[in-house]
Amino acid sequence: MTNDELAVGLRTWSARIAADTAELLRLLGEFDAREAWGASGALSCVQWVSWQLGLSTTAAREKVRVARALRALPLLFAELAAGRVSYAQVRAIVRVATVQDESTWIELAQHATAAQLEKVVRGVGRARGQRPADDKPAARVAWEDDGTLVLTLRIAPAQAPGVLAALESAQDTEQSERDARLAALGAELAEQLPTGDSAESPAPPYAEPYEVVDPPYPHLTPLVGMFDTRSEHEQALLDAYGTERRARQAKADAARAWAEHVERQAVRQHLPSGRASLADGLVRALTRPDGLPPVTVKVLLDPLSGWGRTSTGELLPPQTLQQVLQALPGRRNQKLQAGALTRHDRGRRDRLVHPALRELLGQVDGERCRFPSCTHTRHLHAHHVWFWRDGGSTDLSNLVLVCSRHHTQIHAEGYQLVLSPDRTLTVRTADDIPVPHHPARPAQAPSSADIAPFTSGWRGDRFDLGYVVMVMAAQTA
Repeated sequence: MTNDELAVGLRTWSARIAADTAELLRLLGEFDAREAWGASGALSCVQWVSWQLGLSTTAAREKVRVARALRALPLLFAELAAGRVSYAQVRAIVRVATVQDESTWIELAQHATAAQLEKVVRGVGRARGQRPADDKPAARVAWEDDGTLVLTLRIAPAQAPGVLAALESAQDTEQSERDARLAALGAELAEQLPTGDSAESPAPPYAEPYEVVDPPYPHLTPLVGMFDTRSEHEQALLDAYGTERRARQAKADAARAWAEHVERQAVRQHLPSGRASLADGLVRALTRPDGLPPVTVKVLLDPLSGWGRTSTGELLPPQTLQQVLQALPGRRNQKLQAGALTRHDRGRRDRLVHPALRELLGQVDGERCRFPSCTHTRHLHAHHVWFWRDGGSTDLSNLVLVCSRHHTQIHAEGYQLVLSPDRTLTVRTADDIPVPHHPARPAQAPSSADIAPFTSGWRGDRFDLGYVVMVMAAQTA
């Protein structure tokens, strides 16, 4: 099978699983309505499902909840049975959908991923002031077998953005301290190296010296000159480039080996290393005497509806956003004006993206990687669509956000990017093969035996906050 055939096969089976799940939920809904689970002595349908179908209690509760809701949503059930929406999308939609608006939610599901639908549903829940059906406790403490403490906290919508921003700020502070400790350890280890060595080029066994091996097939070497049409000057430039490239590679390998050596020494000395997590930020906030660092909450505000979106994509209705602003001292509400889109452009004057332009880029596109299928929201780079070395400018119209790994891939594998005036991003491989944000849905009549492959309708472009707000405003009026 080719890669395309494998992809089609996976999507086809995903659609078939969705159709089979619809049938399972139909039977489960009827079984629950009849209360047939009581005949076996079960105390609830959830208990029976967990017992008889081999599901965990949490999974069984979700299945029963969705099955009950789908009995009142025939259009959504039909979409699931046809494999046009996934169970994850249906599970999110049934929390807020009604018979009157289920067609609107189905239309939204055609153009959003399950993760985006979850955020939209949470936004609608905030606007309606809903609480989950199973009223969970505000805090829960649990201990794992290895002694790890697990905390589960429920935080009100008005305080959630501030708490999350505080934890992220404490996480960044913790990471800065870790980096400083590793740098100090590296300097200390570098002083212990023999004379003539350095941290950039340590002595073996940390890094092996670069060796030039003899070319293969030495008996063919005399024939190379017969077919070589380069001049002596061109050959000298190529040789110089090859030597420089080998030197750069050797230096990079030595630096990488040295960093790994410092990490190993840090582990031996019980120094924290690696990336700090939100849990590390929480521990720092609770145990360090300096407390929390200054907190900044960034929210993208839609001027027409008053809805806001945080950097993580959470949607805040106007009343919740007002509560968030009131809860944060020294708040500053700054709206994005139309003239600001080109205010920070640098043209060909500067290759580096200065902070003001970087912040504007995050406001316009949202803090996420723009590469198809990627959902990273941290450690993002501002990438020149038209490369700087080829004459590209450092303007908003020539910049997109990509994560560090995709930034490396774009340059290493020769991906071609085109950014249209409406900021729709088109990506092609080095062989000019398009990289779709979502594959085209095959035109095929669904049936129980032959169902069109499930395909996400997300096009990979920025989340249309105005459209989503229009939909939610209609639901929450």
